Amino acid sequence: MMIEAVQVSKRYDTEKRKMSAEYALESTTLSVDKGEMVILTGKSGSGKTTLLHIMAGLLRPSSGYVLIEERDIYQMNDKELSAFRNRKIGVVPQGEAAIYSLTVEENIKLPDMIYGRQSTQDIDKILKDMDMYHKKKAYPGELSGGELRRMSIARAIYQDTDIILADEPTSDLDDENTNIVIQMLRRAADEGKAVFVVTHETDLLPYADRHYIMKSGQMTKA
Repeated sequence: MMIEAVQVSKRYDTEKRKMSAEYALESTTLSVDKGEMVILTGKSGSGKTTLLHIMAGLLRPSSGYVLIEERDIYQMNDKELSAFRNRKIGVVPQGEAAIYSLTVEENIKLPDMIYGRQSTQDIDKILKDMDMYHKKKAYPGELSGGELRRMSIARAIYQDTDIILADEPTSDLDDENTNIVIQMLRRAADEGKAVFVVTHETDLLPYADRHYIMKSGQMTKA
């Protein structure tokens, strides 16, 4: 498997003496392989984003582990994990994730610039596919909400990572922007990437290879 979360959970202590705890995520196992688009649906607060953040190396689980290419990412130190995540995982966060002093092109290239990498992806082609080429030199403050979301997708694709994890990528988008985002994520999977999407919407389900449902921190197969 390209990425596998094994019996991961997340609990938060609800009292100072830690005599009581609340689980945001019950023990959960999920794998996503190359060429797959796996979708997890559920209401807000159900635990979807918690699982995605654990799989992305952004939130240490209370139990369990995450394997990427058979490596336990939470056995790495922070510096090693950060560099490994930049090479292997493209994250599309919920909401805005833009540096407003940088252009669209600079925002997309930022992860590679930080780590001194050189993507093999053609940024102009990606922007054209996302109907964003004419915004290449624009600043985030000049973009609509849909264009900001498409910029985040473009950044994840430009990173050319093996794994893409997308958190509510079509939330609050109109039909045109939703279709563009869905097509780009599906194409990424078809080109061999492992794509995991969490959403409370159903528009993406016809494009999924597998569908799971999260409810009150418990995941089941649809």
